[in-house]
Amino acid sequence: MRKPFLLLLLPTLAAANDYPKTLNTQAGAVKVSVLASNLSVPWGIAFLPAGGALIAERPGRLRHLDPATGALTNVSGVPAVHAQGQGGLLDVQLHPQFKTNQKVYLCYSRRDGDTNTTALGSGQLVGDELKGFKQIFAARPGFDTVHHFGCRIQFAPDGKLFLSIGDRHQRDLAQDLDAHMGKLLRLNDDGSAAKDNPFVGKKDALPEIYSYGHRNAQGLAIHPQTGVPWLNEHGPRGGDEINQALPGRNYGWPEITFGREYYGPKIGSGTAKTGMEQPVHQWTPSIGPSGLLIYTGKAFPAWKGDLFSGALALTHLNRVTIKGGKVSNEERLFDDLNLRVRDVEQDAAGNLILLTDAGLVLKVEPG
Repeated sequence: MRKPFLLLLLPTLAAANDYPKTLNTQAGAVKVSVLASNLSVPWGIAFLPAGGALIAERPGRLRHLDPATGALTNVSGVPAVHAQGQGGLLDVQLHPQFKTNQKVYLCYSRRDGDTNTTALGSGQLVGDELKGFKQIFAARPGFDTVHHFGCRIQFAPDGKLFLSIGDRHQRDLAQDLDAHMGKLLRLNDDGSAAKDNPFVGKKDALPEIYSYGHRNAQGLAIHPQTGVPWLNEHGPRGGDEINQALPGRNYGWPEITFGREYYGPKIGSGTAKTGMEQPVHQWTPSIGPSGLLIYTGKAFPAWKGDLFSGALALTHLNRVTIKGGKVSNEERLFDDLNLRVRDVEQDAAGNLILLTDAGLVLKVEPG
């Protein structure tokens, strides 16, 4: 029984030993080094104000990373998750007032009887323990599927929490305002609906909904100047999208899409329809976008304001520059590393931090 286990570990260990690397970009040379290795599908990361970070692993562990040594410590008090298919422990974020309340938020898939759903909860970080963890929201209805949970969290400057919910392979529900599937939600920090959401008080519409017609948004970022949430989301066969999410707007899935069924035919009524928004950018063929960062750091001045997305299908870090509401430049970075990039964030110094499905956490800094 030990031989298969060793075979699974060796590629990750060998990859870690191949670093640091110096790689070329349009902004000059960068150095790529390993912060941590041997994780199991790290999905989200949150940087602690005193240094270090929390990393969510999809199988259900929350790890505390010591950046000086690369040591990883398990954090206790994490909820039980339904770690099957695309589900598990997914994103992690700190409350905006973390320094005073120590609140940590987790997004995860949970099982309830014969169904599962996307859930959100929070607890207080004390040492390496999440104390008093409580579920504060669960998307409804639940389904017996293991796909398209969405599950990215971001806090806006006004303290409201945005949460992406995938369509759960129930594509028609992305257009149904009486279901959370295929939506971007806007919540208070206790999980309740923000009272000024666009569908509050409307019949047959859930009050948590902010925008709809999304497929499976696995990247979410708040624009630092406007406070507007931006999403990247998976299309089917093609039609991955970057969207600027505005309140009450319909982003089309599955009525309009640039993608096709995996077996070939068109989906919906075409690529445009009255009353439905067009993406800021779309990728066909798919890159499989996951994680989204609008860069604001000082380490790479040439990249300020650019959007970075991980790529799971084409194994690279994607950079786009947007001017006048349109993409003026696109660069595909680090493709020769052959790594599925699950998330991209920036640390306090402005270095890029990449989470990869191979279990590596990489730091990208000026070379």
